[in-house]
This record gives sequence, C-alpha cells and structure tokens, in this order.
Amino acid sequence: MWPAARWPAVNVFGHLDDLVCNAGIDIIKPAVEYTPEEWDRILTETLRGAFQPAQAAARHWMAQGSGGSVTMTSSIAGAVGIPTLAPYAAGKGGSLACRRLRHRIHPGRRRRLHRNLTCDIP
Repeated sequence: MWPAARWPAVNVFGHLDDLVCNAGIDIIKPAVEYTPEEWDRILTETLRGAFQPAQAAARHWMAQGSGGSVTMTSSIAGAVGIPTLAPYAAGKGGSLACRRLRHRIHPGRRRRLHRNLTCDIP
C-alpha cells in the first residue's frame, strides 16, 4: 500500500493536488522467451507501480473531501502490442483500462478525481 500521508508533498504542503504515475520497466526479447518470473516482475512494476499510487491519492482526496488529478502515462505498446515487449505492453494496456474505468470506480464523484492519460508515440 502507498499511504499518501507519507509523501513529501503532503508532509510539506499539507495536501496533494496532482499526481503523475510513470511506472514501467521492460526486457526486450521475443514473447516466447519470457520466463514467468520476468513476466511477473515487469507486469508488477509497470501496472501495480502506476495503479497503487493513484489509488492512494484517490483515497487521500476522498478522506480530505477534495479532488485531484492523476496523470497515468501509457505507451503505444499498450494500445497496439509489440511482440518484443509483451509483458510491458500488457502492463501499459492495463493502464489504458484503468483510465476507462475511472467513472465506474468512483461513481458520482465528478470533482477533480479523474485520470488523464498520455501515450508516448515514436
């Protein structure tokens, strides 16, 4: 868990307005060569590493009765898939899914509790 109360911005300024989640690691090789351990490590870092801080920020904003903005980066790999980046692409595809779920996760909370998404495009 990522408790927002432990973040320097919250400790110094007393609140959190915006969060940028830019998590991801990769190992470049053919999809058929990934071990289960490599798959798990890459997917965990790429997807959970972005989702958990966003979740903690949302909980923080709900507890303080305010809202905020989360920018969760993704990649073109998550939209189209790249065979030599299979677990990374799966994780970034998960980031895309998180954005689509934002209104279902927090129904009725339209303040500033939302997710933006940016994708790197070569």
